[in-house]
This record gives sequence, structure tokens and C-alpha cells, in this order.
Amino acid sequence: MAKIQKEEEEKEAEIEARKAAVKAYPKNPLVAAAEAAEEEHEQAMKAKFAAEKEAEEKAEEEAKARAKQIATAKAARAAEIKGNDELWVANMPGEYLNSFVQTKVNQLRHQLAEVEAREDSDSDSSDSDSDEE
Repeated sequence: MAKIQKEEEEKEAEIEARKAAVKAYPKNPLVAAAEAAEEEHEQAMKAKFAAEKEAEEKAEEEAKARAKQIATAKAARAAEIKGNDELWVANMPGEYLNSFVQTKVNQLRHQLAEVEAREDSDSDSSDSDSDEE
């Protein structure tokens, strides 16, 4: 057992010695410069992404504010139209407008048919008067 512990301690000591030797070895200046440039680039990209995210959040807030403002204006306009008969007729909803127009068209057709019927009866009676003479 002592032999195994001694071997493990020797292995650990050897590993620690290698680590120390690697740390003591001078770094390549090109590698150090590349690592520094990579870190700077990462920091720049983080700052860029943070600025973009902040701009997106600001744009979303502005869009929500505009949507709320539009909804409020629409509700106020609807309340104003609902309370005023003339405005309601001027801004009549499509489903009402279509049925209203169709009703008016039907009334005009009926009136035209009546006028034509009268004209026909008048012309028939005037024709019969001329036949008697």
C-alpha cells in the first residue's frame, strides 16, 4: 500500500513539475498578441451586440407606445361617432351601408316601375281617347 501511495505521489509530483515547466517556458509573442486581439474582438462584439439589443428594445417600446396611442385615438373616435348621429351616418359601417344602399336601390326601382306604369296607363287612356274620335 505504501508503495502505491509513493508511486501516486511521484506521479503527482511529476505532473506538477511538468505544469511548472510549461508555465516557466516563455510564451510566443505572436500567440500572446493573437490572444489579446481575440479578446479585444470579443469585447467589441459584446459591446456591439449589447448596443443592437438596446436599440431593438427601444424600437419595440416605441412601437408599443405608438400602438397604444393609435388604439386610444380609435376608441375616442369610435365613442365620438357613436354619440353623434350625423357622424355615424357619415362613417356608416360597411354592413349597414351595403344594406342601406340596396334598400335605396330597391325603392328607386319600385318608384321607377310606378312611374312607368302610370305613363303606360296614361298613354293607353290617351290612345283610347283618340280612337273614339
